[in-house]
Amino acid sequence: MTVSVGVWPIAAAVGLALSIGVLLLAVLSLIPKTAGVSRSLWPTLLTEIVILAVGAVPLLVGGPVLLLFLVALSARVFYEVAIVGARRCGYAAENAGFKSRAAGASLLIGAGTAASGYLLSYPQAVSLCTLMAIPLAIGHAIGRRQMSGLAVTAAESLFFPGLFLMLFAAAASDPSLRGVLLLAFLLVETYDSYALLGGKLAGKRKAFPNLSPNKTVEGLAFGALALAATAIIGGYMLVDADPFAMLGLSVLIAFFSVAGDLAASRLKRLAGVKDYPPVMPRQGGVFDIADAWIMTGPVVVGAAVWLAVL
Repeated sequence: MTVSVGVWPIAAAVGLALSIGVLLLAVLSLIPKTAGVSRSLWPTLLTEIVILAVGAVPLLVGGPVLLLFLVALSARVFYEVAIVGARRCGYAAENAGFKSRAAGASLLIGAGTAASGYLLSYPQAVSLCTLMAIPLAIGHAIGRRQMSGLAVTAAESLFFPGLFLMLFAAAASDPSLRGVLLLAFLLVETYDSYALLGGKLAGKRKAFPNLSPNKTVEGLAFGALALAATAIIGGYMLVDADPFAMLGLSVLIAFFSVAGDLAASRLKRLAGVKDYPPVMPRQGGVFDIADAWIMTGPVVVGAAVWLAVL
């Protein structure tokens, strides 16, 4: 099938969504009951704008800029996972020599992962990742008790984020799928941002107290409503998509966004650390920022390619 989502219309939608977010936060900042919490979120909103720009521009430009972005993204994510994984296995992850070796290895692995995905079509990447995932999962399930901590950590990291980064790169390399990947980014950020806002304003019950203590049931519900509204209205305006299809897509995005975030958080909790090595204030590491997009992006692309959602 032909995917009908272009990159530039989605870029315009990103700008519109940001404008709505700024306007909503400005209004809430003027209401006495919500002013304190809302005003405290302005630095976070500005950080989100930077993140959206960094993620969107390479997809808009394409070519060497996009490939460099994919290599840098994969290398940094693998580096952060390596540092956290080393702590999980009892290695001196803060040692300068170890960090240097981890950086070099992560650059090689990240470049290989990104380049492999970039050179494959999306269906080819799905086939390859499936072939890699099945024996990996079976071996992990059967031999976990016999495997060393390092082997278990490496196997889990290969599955996520590794295989998903390859799928992500394969989707980004196809000009017809970049718009879908950018749409996934917009909707993931919409979900996360409104879940954060809802949690700050009305959050009481912890949704995942052990893996992600900052997430609340109320916040996730508010984020899901905002995501569904954005997906339905935006899908209709941009590509005349069926509202029920967009509603189903929003359910997928909400589920896999949370799954990606929890999978990344699990690696941190097993290592006994709060954050991945940080790159931005209030956001933590690149994997903290992109975990939901890395998992959700390929899922949304798959829904567009094989389920004719878009």
